[in-house]
Amino acid sequence: MKRILLLFVICLFVQSVSVAQEGVDFRNISLEEALEQAKAEDKLVFVDCYTPWCGPCHRMLTEVFPRKEAGDYFNSRFVCVKYDMTKDENVELNKKFRVAAYPTFIIIRPDGTVLHKQTGAGDLNYFIPCVEAGLNDSTNLWGLEQEYARGGMSNVRLMAYQAVLADAFDCDKATGIYRELWGRLSDKERLQKEFWRLYTDNYCTFDSPMCEFMLAHLDEIRANAGQEEVDRFLLTRYGGMLEKWIKGLEIRDSISFEDLCSQVERLNLPRLDEMRVLAGWVVNQEVQALTDWIAKKMPEGNSQAVRFYADAFQGISWGHDFNVPENYSSCGSRLAELTVNKMEEQGTNLSSSDLSEYFGALSCFQREMPIELCRRLVVLGDKVLPVLPDDERLPGMKRMFDDMRRVIEQGNK
Repeated sequence: MKRILLLFVICLFVQSVSVAQEGVDFRNISLEEALEQAKAEDKLVFVDCYTPWCGPCHRMLTEVFPRKEAGDYFNSRFVCVKYDMTKDENVELNKKFRVAAYPTFIIIRPDGTVLHKQTGAGDLNYFIPCVEAGLNDSTNLWGLEQEYARGGMSNVRLMAYQAVLADAFDCDKATGIYRELWGRLSDKERLQKEFWRLYTDNYCTFDSPMCEFMLAHLDEIRANAGQEEVDRFLLTRYGGMLEKWIKGLEIRDSISFEDLCSQVERLNLPRLDEMRVLAGWVVNQEVQALTDWIAKKMPEGNSQAVRFYADAFQGISWGHDFNVPENYSSCGSRLAELTVNKMEEQGTNLSSSDLSEYFGALSCFQREMPIELCRRLVVLGDKVLPVLPDDERLPGMKRMFDDMRRVIEQGNK
């Protein structure tokens, strides 16, 4: 029996080692040794600069690089090394390559020439083409730097250079090239699809001349670059900023709420117009208008929508240092009851995700849940909990309903 168990353990160990070896082979050597080995093996060096606290770094190291497809691609082309940039022995390495974001990936020739540098994580379908671009002198950082130094770079090539600098997180150079390119373009060129990326770049801030030009010529840009793509970007950019105002979050941007709303009005996007009105109620603490709107919207909204409405209601408090109008509490009570009504209507169709969103909404509407609503929630929990999947979320769902029971018990004392 012991021999069988030992053989089983050995098989498991061999299998785990085999799986580990299928992925990217990161060698535990110094950069100097990596360069020497790359020269001997006729390969390039691939460096992963990471930190232990970086979520995307962890995802690349645990989910992407261990895959067989990753091993097949990287091990045949590179001597791969990874360095924790928080360690003292890597301080000089950090300075040498000017690593300012994590993860940063660097492709180096055996002679030490940096061919390419890029930041950010992604799955293999995204990441491998990025690495391929780093191997091509017409698209990598080294090749574009050489082309720029020779002079005579076209506007399209200059934009490609700026994009690579931005991906490398070389902010100073990227900003300089962006400004140079904008200054070189005629108004007609600024409207063309080839240069649409200039408006999606971080350097096109809300208060910039580039943004104002885009807004002033939006119809032409939509026609040239494609309305769907342009509107998708506008919804993401302006919607994200409006959502911060709706939730009462601290806004650190160069644009005021009034100027933001003025820009949104020029976009002619109904979804953003609705968010603009909603944000205005939060900013101006118009509790009754917001409450009436949420009450009207709640029947047609799902659990995520209800949570969004609740965040807006809470934003009236958070955005004004918890100084709220007199009717804030009564309006919150009304919305909390409507939320429980909606939960009861869904009954056993409620999922764990639904419950999490609804309980989150209730905590925004009411800091202290009335006993009567707690009783209704406990009854609902007795129906819903037995039919929920027995997964990692179930204990949390049980705790939420147990909290309601404790409120009832304390109220009965």
